[in-house]
Amino acid sequence: MVAMTRHSTYAPGAQTTQSIKRLAQPRGVSQAEGIRRSIRLASEQGTVLTPAEVVAHYASRPPVRSAAQTQRLIKSTRALRYSDDARRARK
Repeated sequence: MVAMTRHSTYAPGAQTTQSIKRLAQPRGVSQAEGIRRSIRLASEQGTVLTPAEVVAHYASRPPVRSAAQTQRLIKSTRALRYSDDARRARK
């Protein structure tokens, strides 16, 4: 019996998209198959992190980035937050 698939649309960020490509390409599978395999593996391992676990993970192993990259990220995040605050105030 052929497995039925359901088509879904997701909007991963640029980094996630690049990660998907890096996982799928060397294995010779499509990006969709790479995602399916990753989800299957995570599900089998029971890897579901709480928000607190995610924060603890990055607190103990901060992402590698330069001071300039960190400042750009902070500036970008603040701009997004301020624009969202302004948008909500207009409603």
